[in-house]
Amino acid sequence: MAGVEAKKPSMDHRTFVKLGQDWVDRGQGACEVLGTIYLEETVSSIDTFHIAPYVDNTIRQEGKRTVTIILRGGKYHADINTEGTIMNRSIAPDQRAWAEMRRRSDDCRYVFGIDIG
Repeated sequence: MAGVEAKKPSMDHRTFVKLGQDWVDRGQGACEVLGTIYLEETVSSIDTFHIAPYVDNTIRQEGKRTVTIILRGGKYHADINTEGTIMNRSIAPDQRAWAEMRRRSDDCRYVFGIDIG
């Protein structure tokens, strides 16, 4: 428009941007931060090993952990739930089989132990 003179702003650019950011973060532009994080982890394993000659041991594990984190009112709340099973199974020969194995290997002796400290 002809004849209208633009006025100089009452503050510099840096001050203007800082005031705008403060308005977004703390003032009318600020909103409550809400959110939910949900995590589910599962485990499933089978391990087999020998604890002695002719004795097999199997450990089976199955489990689940769920984590729910909620942010509301500037505070976090977490629920952590775990569930699962561990099954240990040892298979050894019956008495007749043990006697036969001993008869076949009289010169061999096996000693094993578990030290739980």
